[in-house]
Amino acid sequence: MVGSGLGAAWRISIEIVVALVVCTGIGWALDYWFGTKPWLMLLFLFLGGAAGINNAVRTALRMDAQAAEDLQRRSQAELKSGTRASPEDRAGSEKGEGRDG
Repeated sequence: MVGSGLGAAWRISIEIVVALVVCTGIGWALDYWFGTKPWLMLLFLFLGGAAGINNAVRTALRMDAQAAEDLQRRSQAELKSGTRASPEDRAGSEKGEGRDG
């Protein structure tokens, strides 16, 4: 599970950086075109930051909802099967203990 968390962190950070770079580039190009240096670039820099943070928050909320749904589904499956693992067993299976290979 560490790899999926690391991948999500990279995805979120890259989304923020890309939003900043793209919006700053658009602002720079508009400044060049209209001759308003540096005001549109600064405006689009802040808009890009807001868009990047908005995407990061939405992604984090979506991941949290998915994790809660998976946990609920797993606990319902355990209740139906009647095999409720002890906390020590669950901790061992999350660490990868007991696997062959």
